[in-house]
Amino acid sequence: FLSDEWNFQGGDGVVINDGQISAERLFLIGQQVINNGNLIAADGSVVLASGDQVLLRNPEGGNVYVEVDGKSVDALKEAASTASASSVAAQELGIKNTGTVEAGNVLFGVGDDIAQAFTNTGSVVAKYSSGQGGTVQVAAASGKVTNTGTIEAKAGAEGAGKVTVHVP
Repeated sequence: FLSDEWNFQGGDGVVINDGQISAERLFLIGQQVINNGNLIAADGSVVLASGDQVLLRNPEGGNVYVEVDGKSVDALKEAASTASASSVAAQELGIKNTGTVEAGNVLFGVGDDIAQAFTNTGSVVAKYSSGQGGTVQVAAASGKVTNTGTIEAKAGAEGAGKVTVHVP
């Protein structure tokens, strides 16, 4: 953790938040990640990542670079565009949000072959108190994305908010 690169690999645990966590930057990383509580990073970043290996670069700085299972968010987007539904393996769940996520930038990244990559029945709100618009990204290499909750990226004086979903 002394460098600008954090590499998490080989774990098979489940990360579950049932309470409230507040910080400038939040990273929940595991084979499965479940948020039933509140994740709050006002003007900061929240990253929920599910996979065998997760690499974070510059987690202490402004822009965070994320790789899940050796794939950058851009590579996950590309994999999503070329994957087929028949390539999904047995793991049932990657990331599930039933709670609240509030931050300037929110990223949900799923790298493994998972039947249900991302489920949101809660509330995800991306906003900054300053001029820029909030961003929400959902990127999965395979599987299904289901949203029956709220995902919102609010505009700022300097730009629109943006929600991007990349799955097969």
